[in-house]
Amino acid sequence: MRQGSNGASRPLALAGIAAIVAALALAFAWTAGWIGGNRLTAQRMTDTLEAGNSRAYPGYRRAHAKGICVSGNFTSSGAAANLTTARILAQGQQVPVLGRLSIAGADPQAPDPAARVRSMALLLRSDDGQQWRTAMNSFPFFPFSTPEAFQAQLLAALPDPATGKPDPAKLAAIPERYPELRRFQAWAGSAPWSDSWANTEFNSVNAFVLLAPDGTRQPVRWSMQPQAPFQEMTPEQRQQAGSDFLAQDLRERLSREPLRWDLVLTLAAPGDPVNDPSQPWPEDRKRVVAGTLELTEASEEATGACRDVNFDPLILPTGIAPSDDPVLLARAAVYAESFNRREREIARGEKTGAPGKEPRPFDLEPRVGPDREYGYGAPSGHAQHTLIEWGLIAAWVGRRWFTVLAVLLFVLIGCSRVYLGVHFPTDVLAGWALGGALLWLHLRHADAIAARLAAAGFGAQMATAAACSALFVAFYLLLPRTPYLVGVGGLFFGAAAGIALCRRWLCAPEGGAIWQRALRYVLGIAVLLTWIAQSGKWIPEQRE
Repeated sequence: MRQGSNGASRPLALAGIAAIVAALALAFAWTAGWIGGNRLTAQRMTDTLEAGNSRAYPGYRRAHAKGICVSGNFTSSGAAANLTTARILAQGQQVPVLGRLSIAGADPQAPDPAARVRSMALLLRSDDGQQWRTAMNSFPFFPFSTPEAFQAQLLAALPDPATGKPDPAKLAAIPERYPELRRFQAWAGSAPWSDSWANTEFNSVNAFVLLAPDGTRQPVRWSMQPQAPFQEMTPEQRQQAGSDFLAQDLRERLSREPLRWDLVLTLAAPGDPVNDPSQPWPEDRKRVVAGTLELTEASEEATGACRDVNFDPLILPTGIAPSDDPVLLARAAVYAESFNRREREIARGEKTGAPGKEPRPFDLEPRVGPDREYGYGAPSGHAQHTLIEWGLIAAWVGRRWFTVLAVLLFVLIGCSRVYLGVHFPTDVLAGWALGGALLWLHLRHADAIAARLAAAGFGAQMATAAACSALFVAFYLLLPRTPYLVGVGGLFFGAAAGIALCRRWLCAPEGGAIWQRALRYVLGIAVLLTWIAQSGKWIPEQRE
């Protein structure tokens, strides 16, 4: 009887498992947008954005593709400390800022004078590791109240296959169907153009919620209001302006002084439309100046730190929460889809232009680990040089137990880079592979090369030192986000040239003559004092 019962229950168990697997598969397909009719998804909206472009631009953002990286700091005034527990807005807080200034459109080479909309995206990082990412635009409100309305506009603007241009009738039908668009069209047709990013006001457009220490929830919108005076740019000036005048103007201004904006929070009153970004709030709403943004540097996006950052507006610190605005939620989803597509394109080498940068884990997901590293992700420098260093020591010691210890150390150090979230496993494997190859070359050929250089004479030794040092500079020119390579090249030349000089004139058996010993001492003190004068301290400051 027991066997019969087990035999009967087995098909039921298998059927249950199959049902669970099928339900999961259906849920995954629905989430991905593969089933469910014409339900709007981030993938579909991103596809529509791409279809509306005259050509594809692999490796670039699907919107606001042309931009420049900026950096500086944000100093809180403390005026919003009673409205939110966010540490970034606490009294006296100053935090580093990484940002991006851009223009609208998918063309990374678009002419600046033709761009009606300009944007500012920021990543602020507090001392407790939390991040606040925000993406703001120069328009004061959004054209549409829902993602579906915006998608309808994108579809209407698609070129007709017969003419290669959008259908005017479809475009004319959009404001009839979504009348809130008329307000935006009126702004676009009448608002003056600024002549610089520096004197442009940037607005969050969407509403967010500040969470106060006493639990109070205050809906707000924010804006970055420039301290630089507004200067209108006339149509005649736009016709004469260069294609990249915004970036040129920004660099010229930064070369003279930092650029500043005030972070102004606009507090909603009861009844204000919190979840509709197409409706502006009344002008008499209370405003709080929460702090000041100061930008001090700008760099090309192709090699800048902002290139691989997704300025997702839903990455918020404790004390700031999103509203239920459906456009805000859609923005975050489309940003993520666009980011994933361009990062894949960069990884495949499909992007043209400047050298690609392998992203680090925290570039893709800030919660993976602290962003404390800079430069390229692959290969892992720690994995590479620890293998070389401990491999050399193990070869010198020549004991099996020490070799096992050395292998254990460099393996654990490589794994720690993955644990800390600063490298992918493939980065570490690439570092080990490169380090192993260099170690093998050294152990196999170093003695023969040293003997050959010793016999070649002083001139050949100095030329070899200069040539090897120049290789580091050449790598920097190919990979501009590795400025430390210039310093490494200089260090290598100094060490190699010093060894050659020492062997020729300063070094002798048993220490050499008194004048040789004294000269070595003087040179050593000179190098130390030069280091102190250059760094300003006895011990170089650790990069944070």
